[in-house]
Amino acid sequence: MRASDLKYLIAYIPVLSAYLAVFWLGHWSFLTFYIAFVIIPFLEFFSTKSEENFSEDDEITRTSIKFFDVLLYLNLPLLYGLIGFLIFQLNHTVLSTYEFVGVCVSVGIAIGANGINVAHELGHRQTKFEQALSKLLLLP
Repeated sequence: MRASDLKYLIAYIPVLSAYLAVFWLGHWSFLTFYIAFVIIPFLEFFSTKSEENFSEDDEITRTSIKFFDVLLYLNLPLLYGLIGFLIFQLNHTVLSTYEFVGVCVSVGIAIGANGINVAHELGHRQTKFEQALSKLLLLP
């Protein structure tokens, strides 16, 4: 693993922002929406594009690095924890209508962005464990 591989942690921004949205509530309840549909597209518009692909040797080497698998597997407890945290907040906090809509949208974006995409990737894997993870990520 190289230091440049830490850029893949950016994929957790929707999950982190959804946790913050559920925790802070108020106008923050739409945080994931603002990040996913305003801030990220704005930053992407001004970022430089890379047309570079990994060589076949690099690709084979990278598939053997467990760090990338752990990044995929970590989505399961993070997303189920997020859903549990949302349910806890809904049961223990009085939310206004816009807060309720905001946290549901934020959690939905996180589940859609991380859950569905990672489940799709894991569904192509050959092991029963990874295929089971894929189904568990699609469940919510």
